[in-house]
Amino acid sequence: MLSATGLLRRRVLSCLALSIFLVFPLAGRQARAYAGTPVFIPLEPGLELAQAVVRGGPDDREALFTMLRIDPLLHTFTLCMASEEGRARSLPDWSAQRDLRAGINASMYLPDGITSTGYMRNGESVNNENAGPRLGAFFAAGPHRRAGIAPGKATGNVTGGAMRNTAGGATGDTKGDAAVHAPGDAAGNATSEAARLCPERPGGVCGQRGAPSAAFPAACILERDAPGMPGILEEYAVVVQNFRFMDKEGNALWPEGGRAAGMAVVAEDEAGRILFILCRDALTAERFAAALKDFSLALRTVMYVEGGAQAGIFLRVDNARESVSAAGFAGASSFPAPDGMVYVWKGRSSLLNADGDPRGALPNVLAVQRRR
Repeated sequence: MLSATGLLRRRVLSCLALSIFLVFPLAGRQARAYAGTPVFIPLEPGLELAQAVVRGGPDDREALFTMLRIDPLLHTFTLCMASEEGRARSLPDWSAQRDLRAGINASMYLPDGITSTGYMRNGESVNNENAGPRLGAFFAAGPHRRAGIAPGKATGNVTGGAMRNTAGGATGDTKGDAAVHAPGDAAGNATSEAARLCPERPGGVCGQRGAPSAAFPAACILERDAPGMPGILEEYAVVVQNFRFMDKEGNALWPEGGRAAGMAVVAEDEAGRILFILCRDALTAERFAAALKDFSLALRTVMYVEGGAQAGIFLRVDNARESVSAAGFAGASSFPAPDGMVYVWKGRSSLLNADGDPRGALPNVLAVQRRR
C-alpha cells in the first residue's frame, strides 16, 4: 500500500507524462509546418504571406522569416520618402497616411536621416541623384509608357544626366557589385534590352498606369551592369538602388565572415512577382542566402535593403479577410487601422539581439497599393 507521499509522487509523474504527451506532438506539428518550402497564404488577390523558421543563428538558434509575395499586375508600388513628405514616419503611420497595403525599407540611408545611400526617385521627386558605384541592383516600377508619360519627362531622366554615377556613393563592397559604370558605358537599345531582361508576364493587361508591356513590366529588379543600363530606368516612375545580394546561383555577394544580423531584402521571382522578405533574427549573409535557396522560391534577383533593428515589413489586412486567422502572424506587433489591422515585423539588433521598435521612424519605405 502506497504512502501518502508515494501516492502524491505518482500523481505528479502521471501529470508530467500527460503534459509531455500533449505538448511535444503539438511542437512537432508546428516544426513540420515551418519545414521545407514555405506555404503562402492568400490574403487578397495578388498578395500572399508566408513564414518559415530556420536554424543557423548564433548558438544555432532559430531565425524567423516573414515573406510577402506581390503580383505587380494587381498592385502598384510607390516610394514613401521623408524628403518628399517633410518627415520620417513609422511603418503604421506610413500605412495610414497613404492607404498602403504593405511595405518594406526602401534602402539604407545616410547620417542625415533622410537621403538614401543610392539613387532614389519617386516620379518627379528625387531623393538622391547619385548612383552609388558599389550598389549593383535597381528596383523599378511604374513604366512611363503605360502611364502616358513621355520618356525622359521625369526629373530622374537618367540618360539626361539627372542620375550621376559618383565614387562618393555608399561605402562597402560586394563580390560582384564594386565596378563603376558611367552613364554611357552600356551599349544597346534600352527598349530591346528591357524586353530581354524583364519579359512580360503571361496575362498582362496593358493600358493601365504601370501595367506591363512586352518591354516594360510593371515592376522588376535590374542589375546595373546589364546591357542597356542605365537607360532602361528612364522608362520607370519609381526607381531605387541598393546592393545586389545574391547571384543567379543563389550565392551571397557579400564579404565572407561578416557579422550576423537581421536582414530585409526585395526579390523578383521567375514569374515576375515581387517578394518582400525579412529575417527577424541574426544570420550571416551566407546563411541568409542559403535559406532563401532552400525555400525553393525560384528567385531571379535579390536586392538588400536594410539590416538590424531598422529592418522592417508591414502588412495591412482588412477585417473582412477571413483567411487572416490562418496566417498566424508570428512575431508581429499589431496596430489598429480603419476597418482592419496593421501588422509590423522588425529586425533585431545584431549587438544586443533586441527587437526593433515597430513605432520607430523610417525615412524611406517601398510600399504597395491596390491597383485602381
